[in-house]
Amino acid sequence: MSRRSSDSVSTVRAADGQSTPRSLDKPDQIIEALQQLSVQMDQVSRNISGMLKQVVDKCEASKASRNNRLASSISPRIQNDDRKRSNRERMLKDPLLPFLPLVNSTTGGEIPSFPSDLKALNELNASDILPILDALGVETTAADGTSLRERLRQAIM
Repeated sequence: MSRRSSDSVSTVRAADGQSTPRSLDKPDQIIEALQQLSVQMDQVSRNISGMLKQVVDKCEASKASRNNRLASSISPRIQNDDRKRSNRERMLKDPLLPFLPLVNSTTGGEIPSFPSDLKALNELNASDILPILDALGVETTAADGTSLRERLRQAIM
């Protein structure tokens, strides 16, 4: 029986998409073709792994960015509510503990001359208390020094 020439020729497709006819009459040539295919498959695998790593890195960066945006978007009022609750709990445990400072309800920045503890709060005069209450967004009209101090105490704890 004669062998047709098409039976002994195989086509090998290179990574660039080009087809190359190869004679597969000899076992060495078959092994060589398989080795070349293996090398090409290894390269494809490395390429896919690299692309997957890029996708994972982008997802992680996006997640970190989203978490940062969420953390920075917490309003100062919510932050102050949390600190006010913590201050109240701390004062019940030990009145000598320092306050957790509240932040400006509009800007989120530190409030200058914020009292550090109960003793400092009790030593503040009306002219010291007014800017703190204003920064916290607390009403200050028609109030004397004692009621201003009480409003500040309520705002802090």
